[in-house]
Amino acid sequence: MNMYRMARNSIEKGKNEAPYAYVIPQAQKDPNTVAKMIDILISGGIEIHQSKNSFTAQNREYPKGTYVALMSQAYRPYLIDILGPQIYPDRRQYDGGPPESTFDLTGWTLPYQMGVEAIKVALPFDAQLTLIQQADPPMGKVAGSAKSYILDHNILDSYRAVNRLLKEGVRVAWATQSFTSGGKKYPAGAIIVFSADTEKKVQSLAKEFGLQIQAGSAPSERLSLKPLRLGLYKPWVANMDEGWTRWIFDTWEFPYTTLHDAEIRSGQLKQKYDVIVLTNVSSSRIVNGHAEGAVPPQYAGGIGTQGLSALYQFVQDGGTLVTLNSSCQLPVDHFKVPLRNVSRDFSSSEFFCPSAILKVEVDNTHPIAYGMEKTANILSYGSPFFEFLDGEKTKSDKQQTWLKDVKVVARYPNSNPFKSGRLIGDHILHNKPALIEVCRGEGRIILFGFRPQNRAQTHGTFMLFFNSLYYGPAVKDSQ
Repeated sequence: MNMYRMARNSIEKGKNEAPYAYVIPQAQKDPNTVAKMIDILISGGIEIHQSKNSFTAQNREYPKGTYVALMSQAYRPYLIDILGPQIYPDRRQYDGGPPESTFDLTGWTLPYQMGVEAIKVALPFDAQLTLIQQADPPMGKVAGSAKSYILDHNILDSYRAVNRLLKEGVRVAWATQSFTSGGKKYPAGAIIVFSADTEKKVQSLAKEFGLQIQAGSAPSERLSLKPLRLGLYKPWVANMDEGWTRWIFDTWEFPYTTLHDAEIRSGQLKQKYDVIVLTNVSSSRIVNGHAEGAVPPQYAGGIGTQGLSALYQFVQDGGTLVTLNSSCQLPVDHFKVPLRNVSRDFSSSEFFCPSAILKVEVDNTHPIAYGMEKTANILSYGSPFFEFLDGEKTKSDKQQTWLKDVKVVARYPNSNPFKSGRLIGDHILHNKPALIEVCRGEGRIILFGFRPQNRAQTHGTFMLFFNSLYYGPAVKDSQ
């Protein structure tokens, strides 16, 4: 009876109190991801409607087909919680004391994580709506016929198509500059598919993945992608983040090989891999692993000093080492990267960010950020943040050299980056780098100072992660 009363009260409240709805436009940067988010809400028991005609809400006009989550429904509290930001209470251990520790995520706003716009409507409005059971992304199609085809880099499902094409030996590239084809302008990062005999393959992929593909002429400046030789490090110390990353690779059809400690220690990594990913594992866990005697001998220890040397040589030989969240500390500790993790330099009363969704500014002219907007929401969860070593602190010639080969792909703005969750001391993050490329020898290290693929939820930053996998082995190409 209490469940019934709560549901009834939520329905009545939604009729008489703001917010009255969340409106989610269908036509966004990635309509496929919009549809995925709608289906997540429906699977959680939320009622979603779609507009039969255009309508106006809060002085903004929305077209036919717009998704509407009316707040007059049984799961109103859940809907507010999942679509709106979380403002974690300022709970202290005692008056004027340090903040209480938190458990798990303090900010989980789904539209922020998935890169989808959801507008809260605080005023009553009228619209003709129909209840839906599933969201349908736009029907995929191929316009025209030519020797090359252009795919939208903004659409996450394009990566599934690219992986399928590369597996079948089809030439695929990224445009490195904006260009015009057939009277339409395309941005840097547009995906180019070559070969005269791919028309049927491209049509099939467009239909399967809901892609809008345009036949056209290829630009002269581009990066040619190579079939991935990808190694995913799996420590013997159980790691949830590695499991989620495997799930993502399987879902988006990235080919990969599981890489254990012994193989890293054996060296010669560049002969088998172009890219190696270290997920959210602490530097000490990677190096030391399980203590001797705690587990059978074959599972004891980590990569050790031999493995560190092998990873460093892998980068020198032209490999790309991608480090996520905590694993960024490994190149900082052992490879003399000219960065310092300052996240633990402050008391919790000065700086406290156990988890939060934060805004960053993105250099979307860099290939790692192709397809991204100029700003993005990232998930910081037990994350490091860095500052560059200045000349006086950079004592070795090795660090001086590396400092010249650093590129910042994303950084915190010079203002409060907070979006959802828990953050004290936002000013300490101002202008700090969040995503960094460090070149060394023939290769590079890419440091994600956040979780771009956390629990397979952060679709809004998957693109940065996926791009980093292709970017290292890609080769400059021109006609």
